[in-house]
Amino acid sequence: MPHNPTTHQRIVVVVATAIVLVHACSISVMADGQFLEIRKAVREKSNNGKTPKSEKNWTREFEEDCDDDEESLSAQILGPLFITAIGGPFWVPHYALKDNLYNDTFFQLYPYDEVPGYLMINPPTSEGMRGWAGRLTGQYGDDFNDISHWAGRLQLDTQSRIGFDGEWYARREDITDGRFEELWTGDANLTFRFAQNEFAVFHAGLGANWLADDADTDFGFNFTYGLDLFPVEPWVISSSIDWGTVGHATLFHFRGTAGVLIQGVEVFSGYDLFRVGEVNINSLIAGMRIWF
Repeated sequence: MPHNPTTHQRIVVVVATAIVLVHACSISVMADGQFLEIRKAVREKSNNGKTPKSEKNWTREFEEDCDDDEESLSAQILGPLFITAIGGPFWVPHYALKDNLYNDTFFQLYPYDEVPGYLMINPPTSEGMRGWAGRLTGQYGDDFNDISHWAGRLQLDTQSRIGFDGEWYARREDITDGRFEELWTGDANLTFRFAQNEFAVFHAGLGANWLADDADTDFGFNFTYGLDLFPVEPWVISSSIDWGTVGHATLFHFRGTAGVLIQGVEVFSGYDLFRVGEVNINSLIAGMRIWF
């Protein structure tokens, strides 16, 4: 004789099924984390760059209606403003620091090593002076949610003002039930020290970005811009921007720190923003930098 479940038993079955379904859905949603969105942006082509046909027609009609004299006048007015705005981050620090590209520049073993700042410019004698310098950085960052990273960075500088700046990030995103995703990112750049004095150094350069996981590795173009300030012993203020592409996505990376330096070892903390496509990863960071 078949057993007919009671109302109480039916309720238990329905609730248990609902719990299982909700748990399964939550795992699916949580699995679609930020790293997955980053990989999609990097590896899937987007149609956002295509101009709609109607927009093309409107643009063509607008261009045909424009008078050549008005275009020439606009170019004469906006052209210099555009060039000034683009060049401002370079020529403003250069003139503000009263830099001269022909100055003889030498490096201390580390900032505040028997000098008020870092660089020695046109010293009375070059005997015993160093024509190169380096920095090795290690840091930990956390967004206090699901994403953390370990990072390393190597920076080299020379008397010729040409240098190298490379970094790597091992990123981890906690998904659920002890599972996690890993993503490795970084860049390598050839840099030029375009503005300097004893208390400030500005760099800019070009290079390549990269992003890797267990499935693939993607590359892209990178522009880097950074500065180091030595206002008063033992403080060091540093900031850098990386802006470019990786795969099919745009990439933007900002990093700013304030540190205390003792005998060539700097302990710092700060903020790190990493953006790929539409995904932002904001992290508080802390670490150590060795000047050599």
